[in-house]
Amino acid sequence: MAGTIDRGTAPAPPAPVQHDGLAIASLICAFFIPPLAIVFGHVSRHQAKMEHRAKSGIALAGLILGWIFTAVGIIAAIAVSAAVSNTSSISVQPPVSSQTYAPPTTAPPTSPSTPSPAASSGPEMLAMGDSASITTGDTPSGTITVSSPAVTTQPADQYGSAPQNGYFVTVTVKVAADQAYTDGLDINPLDFYALSGGRHYEWSNGNAMFALPSSSQELSATTLAAGETTSGKLAFDVSSPHGYIVYAPNLDGQPLAEWKY
Repeated sequence: MAGTIDRGTAPAPPAPVQHDGLAIASLICAFFIPPLAIVFGHVSRHQAKMEHRAKSGIALAGLILGWIFTAVGIIAAIAVSAAVSNTSSISVQPPVSSQTYAPPTTAPPTSPSTPSPAASSGPEMLAMGDSASITTGDTPSGTITVSSPAVTTQPADQYGSAPQNGYFVTVTVKVAADQAYTDGLDINPLDFYALSGGRHYEWSNGNAMFALPSSSQELSATTLAAGETTSGKLAFDVSSPHGYIVYAPNLDGQPLAEWKY
């Protein structure tokens, strides 16, 4: 009698790849908001792992393109910043609510033997909410105001990352070009950094890129025409809840103003 062969149960076919909404969003955001594409790509691949299904190739493509375009954006921003003239200078403009004093007139020293104190060459030390007047050469070009500091140890949302260095610090920056300045006032988030715990933190250090719920809130690089204004938030991942937000637009990196938070 002819024998029979038991071939056993055939293995189940592998689960099909699911291109979930986050994967598609990652690919789309890669061309418009690259940092958001990185977040969506990571979340999509993590969810696929938790659900024991194949990871979406679209999510991987969005993740890779997000990193590439983010790096290109950073390099382009650095190049634009390097092209900015290093002739800017800055002086303190007190808040609107504070009393303004006229500059003192020149007077002879009380004692010929007493030397005059040397002029300070360091950055202006400001409080949050104070404005700084920008001049290009000898021409007033605009004002910068840093305000509304917020310090947290939590991620921006459920998909975000906690601060890598201990604290997220966010501030609001408002820039206004002078009505009479027609050469264009350049502003760039790369002109700012945080000084915390004796260390220098750029906007890209740690997880600072994910400290805001939406990239649309960030301060963008732009050139303001006479009378125009712009505002946005800056976020830093720092090691201490106290420190300074520093404005240093010159090519030599010399800080011109510091706001204490």
